[in-house]
Amino acid sequence: MRDFRSGTWRTRPDGAESIEGISEASINLKIALKVKELLEQKEIKVILTRDNENGIYDSDCETIREKKRSDMRNRVEIGNNSNADIFVSIHLNKIPQEKYWGWQTFFKNGDEDSKKLAEEIQKGLNKTIQKENKRQSLKIDNVYIIEHVKIPTSIVECGFLSNKEEADLLQTDEYQSQLAEGICKGIEKYFKK
Repeated sequence: MRDFRSGTWRTRPDGAESIEGISEASINLKIALKVKELLEQKEIKVILTRDNENGIYDSDCETIREKKRSDMRNRVEIGNNSNADIFVSIHLNKIPQEKYWGWQTFFKNGDEDSKKLAEEIQKGLNKTIQKENKRQSLKIDNVYIIEHVKIPTSIVECGFLSNKEEADLLQTDEYQSQLAEGICKGIEKYFKK
């Protein structure tokens, strides 16, 4: 494993993990499963790229780099072959600075439908969590999923594992449920427009 910032972070094929053992992949999955449950209650069909703790990289991959690339290719393939209307990728942020917190959504530069999706999810999170967050949805390039998924796509960074207070909050069922509710509100609003 490669360490980030004096041993605070470890890279894994399925995301970051702090020295304290907080797994990005585990929290992402819990939030995604809650999103799925809420949307299905409203009779919206949901396809997950994974529904358990296992990564979706090809079994012949040996290095972390190979596993990460394979995982991303497989996610894009699922998105492009699913006949879905949108693709929402749930993540947690991690950076060297500990002062940053909060959620933010991202979309492909020049894709108006993706922009609308990201903006509605950002608004849904802001309304649901009701914590001062002035971040706006941002356009990004050079992110594999954003570049290659052919339907409206948003990456949702649900918070910062590098912020101790937020990392503790992200591990709670209540906060994960709030995040899921905010994401769902944004998705529903996107489809109403």
